[in-house]
Amino acid sequence: MNPKKQNRKMTPNSRSIKLLLILLLNMIAIASQAAEPTMRPVYSLEGLKLDIITKTEYRVKEDEYIHGVFPVLFDNAIGTNKIGNALSIIKFEEKWYTLVRDGLSTQVLKKDFSDFISGSCQFRSAPSSNFITWVQTRRFFIYDLKEKTHRYHSIRSGHPGWDYVVNYAAVDEQNKQYVFDIENYGAGNFLKIFDFSTDPAGESTLYDMRPVKKKKNMFGTKNGTILLYNNDERKMEAIDTQFRVDTHPIISLYNGLKDISSAFNPIKFHPTLPIALVSGRTKLYLAKWGPAGYDLIPLIYFPRYARYYDFSPDGNYAVIQLAKNDVEDNPKEPQYAYAFRVNPGLDYILDDPVELQSHTMQYANYLWTVNPASFVKVSYDNIFRWVIDEPEETK
Repeated sequence: MNPKKQNRKMTPNSRSIKLLLILLLNMIAIASQAAEPTMRPVYSLEGLKLDIITKTEYRVKEDEYIHGVFPVLFDNAIGTNKIGNALSIIKFEEKWYTLVRDGLSTQVLKKDFSDFISGSCQFRSAPSSNFITWVQTRRFFIYDLKEKTHRYHSIRSGHPGWDYVVNYAAVDEQNKQYVFDIENYGAGNFLKIFDFSTDPAGESTLYDMRPVKKKKNMFGTKNGTILLYNNDERKMEAIDTQFRVDTHPIISLYNGLKDISSAFNPIKFHPTLPIALVSGRTKLYLAKWGPAGYDLIPLIYFPRYARYYDFSPDGNYAVIQLAKNDVEDNPKEPQYAYAFRVNPGLDYILDDPVELQSHTMQYANYLWTVNPASFVKVSYDNIFRWVIDEPEETK
């Protein structure tokens, strides 16, 4: 890293921070030891004097709201399907001080290939190098970045009545296979797998997610396993692509968590390592699994509202965002984010944090750029960006 920019990049912090964190552990361990499966250092982010990464703010003119964004594997850029009825790449330029037509650096991937292109994009921790996918109520688009071609398909349950795609995830993205959580307003919620490697697309049978009046939601997928949340039993379940009962180490770890909130807790998987971040009511946890066994490590106290937590697409960093109060009710509430370098050599994986300069923003989309690694928040007419690491060519 460039030493001249140390004040705004991820740098190792003083060992005194770790000593302080270990002292905090001693106070926490007595109250928590009986409730948690293991105990490791627990971060309390209150009152620590940390290095700060400054933010850059970009203002968007009212007639150019950019609220449909998604991460892409283009250097120093994000994607959008909300400008000019096109799929576009928005590139952050060094002198890009305002987001207007004359100052906006965009690359149009494809334009006007449908009367209406916008839709809800798939927000992923690790964006795909092959495809950009999104849904419009029940119409699924898949754009091939290499072939520069697109397809769309109507996603239907097969039951009479109105169908709506609640969620979807890749089960085998290389082979264009996706699972869809479809809500039918007359019949219930169903899972269905579509194979877009053929034309017309192949379709699986339905998996009913409301058997015996029990409601389930799809968490997502991991290595071909479909993860579900049972609302009635407040437990995680798993099925394979044939809709047979399956298993995954995260299930026993999650279901053994005592600190569960009233709603199901989002799980953020690392793109390559066998680890995940899971939030409880009072703490953020690190789930680990492998040949040595399974572990659930309490990482960070949540004295504030947890707004966001996830890994960067390259897996080198994690960002955790908190607020003291609910920002939906308090739109001017300051929000705080912390970036951690991922260090597989540590028991608790996340190295010393740096703070991202505080900000206010309501109803935001969160995403990352690659080369350089930066954390980005987009909300209608505001874009905040924190550059966490330098691009490869400058190192």
